Amino acid sequence: MIYFIQGENTRRIKIGFTTRFVHSRISALQTGSPDKLIFLGARPGDEQIEYELHNKFRNYYSHGEWFYESNALNQYIKQYCFHDIAVAHSVDSLVAADIASYETLLQLDYLEINRRYIAYIASKLG
Repeated sequence: MIYFIQGENTRRIKIGFTTRFVHSRISALQTGSPDKLIFLGARPGDEQIEYELHNKFRNYYSHGEWFYESNALNQYIKQYCFHDIAVAHSVDSLVAADIASYETLLQLDYLEINRRYIAYIASKLG
């Protein structure tokens, strides 16, 4: 999963990738950060997508995986990310299991995504 977090004071945005739950990754990063980190959004993706996003926003590069806040980056997050961390995990699971495409899920409201996710989990249990 590709995630976007922002330092509350620095306003810099991290574009990262994790195979773990995003909240676990944010907690780990928060431990070493003097700045409060805020979850902005997440989307399905792998290390290749992360690399492509780093390249796409290279004009706003700060250091490491951190980028200066910009209209282009904010617009990308607004348009292509899920902003509720629980929904982002549901989307990641549905895409990984080939239940639905990322593009299809972007068109749905959160209630429908959660309905599909619950049906997916029920089918795995049942």
